[in-house]
Amino acid sequence: ALQHTATHRQSRYGTWTTKCGECLWFGRVGASAETIVADLIIDDGVPSRGHRLCIFDAKYAVASARVGVHATFGCMVVVEFAGEFVSDD
Repeated sequence: ALQHTATHRQSRYGTWTTKCGECLWFGRVGASAETIVADLIIDDGVPSRGHRLCIFDAKYAVASARVGVHATFGCMVVVEFAGEFVSDD
């Protein structure tokens, strides 16, 4: 079975400790990094403000981001967070 959680995705590439999480952003191709981060911090339309809480969580000490094409929205960004992370590489 496919594993679709931040925990499982991060564990494929190494070992995380303390805690892990992720933020996903979908939008137009060509959006600047500043716009994407601002969108996640403002978190408009997300009642829990989960993206904002994740970004400002002091227990996260490391992060990694990737940008890709999305068939419906044009672009997607994933930001993975962890307290610590040791890569399998």
